[in-house]
Amino acid sequence: MLAFLTGVAVPVLSVILMLIVGLDLRVEDFRRISAYPRTVLIATGGQVLLLPLMAVGLVQVLDASETASAGMIFLAMSPGGAISNYYTHLARRDVALSITLTAVNTLVSLISIPLWVAVFYTWLGLSAGASTAPVITVLIQLGLFVLTPICVGMWLGRKFRAELQRWKPHLVIGSLALVILLLGTVIWTVRETFVATFAETARLAVLFTLGAMLVGALLARAVAHPKRLVVVIESTVRNIPIALIIGGSLAVEPMYAGFVAAYFLVEVLIMIPYSWIVRTMTISAV
Repeated sequence: MLAFLTGVAVPVLSVILMLIVGLDLRVEDFRRISAYPRTVLIATGGQVLLLPLMAVGLVQVLDASETASAGMIFLAMSPGGAISNYYTHLARRDVALSITLTAVNTLVSLISIPLWVAVFYTWLGLSAGASTAPVITVLIQLGLFVLTPICVGMWLGRKFRAELQRWKPHLVIGSLALVILLLGTVIWTVRETFVATFAETARLAVLFTLGAMLVGALLARAVAHPKRLVVVIESTVRNIPIALIIGGSLAVEPMYAGFVAAYFLVEVLIMIPYSWIVRTMTISAV
């Protein structure tokens, strides 16, 4: 069951989610980079370089298990998740900027993830039976399950904009429901191990999430004040399906999926209250 979830359900879900992300994107979103290039460069570059290094530091200090170490590092090297756009909307911040940062970060990850995989491959103990990291395999997987559906979604969004506008809220809710269903099924499938390892996972997830928020806050000091909280949210939220695809590409232990599911649960429990507090503060300031 777990092999089916990680080998079939996750790639299919990733295609669906990236297709929905593509429906929301316009060429104008990438042109918007020229309006605030400093914000995009700092937010994207900071995530790509700092988060994986922070994850390595965490798993070293906490002496995490191999599964937890792989899970934490693969999550850190993944781009921001599309759910960050929802958190930004909930916080009443610049959703257009959030969409742009998510899109740019996802595209940059097509290069950064294979590079980080090459760096960490042997250190994570994944090199048994192979002399080099399967960078090409990871790149092909990302191309198939990330870049292609985004491009198809952009084309569909441009061609059928009026028709899709009515369905957009349902698609967003439906995609979130699919993520919750998949992760819930993973948790149920590995429930005994999930319960046994949840303390370690929760500790790592809380520390990484708070650390990523701190990284985002430090990066945000270099950008205009109204955009700072968007950078914090984008730096914190990880793309769960892409992290699972990385693990699948590298034939990581199946229990890795349980770690990622638990991480997502902790992330949501932190980010929704945070976004709501920001929203409340914004309303109070008006």
